[in-house]
Amino acid sequence: LAAPEIAGLPYVLSGLIAAGALAAALSTADGLLLTIANALSHDVYFHMIDNTASHQRRVTSAKVVLLGVALLAAYVTSLKPGNILFLVGAAFSLAASCFFPVLVLGVFWKRTNRAGAIAGMLTGLAVSVYYIIANYP
Repeated sequence: LAAPEIAGLPYVLSGLIAAGALAAALSTADGLLLTIANALSHDVYFHMIDNTASHQRRVTSAKVVLLGVALLAAYVTSLKPGNILFLVGAAFSLAASCFFPVLVLGVFWKRTNRAGAIAGMLTGLAVSVYYIIANYP
């Protein structure tokens, strides 16, 4: 909020800028939470625990997992206040480093198989974790 005020912008415009930034942050967090909860609910609950679950039970499990993931995220962020830009960048780096090698191999190499995809994901994850740890502020 300091930057618009320093630039001499009116308070209404500064408020709109802050509201836009907050909306962008909330929509990103919402999308990530929904993705994590649905992936866990579908891949873990439906495929491993109860593959005959009804649609209503699957939706309920997704909502419970969403609440659990949100509470876990809130708890982890309250442990140590940090640089939010670094943490968001690290999260996207970890996600991209896991999926980018698999996408490139899948598109450009016809002999891509399951073992190669897993190796690519683990290698990308290892490189990203090393880079994040080596450059932690």
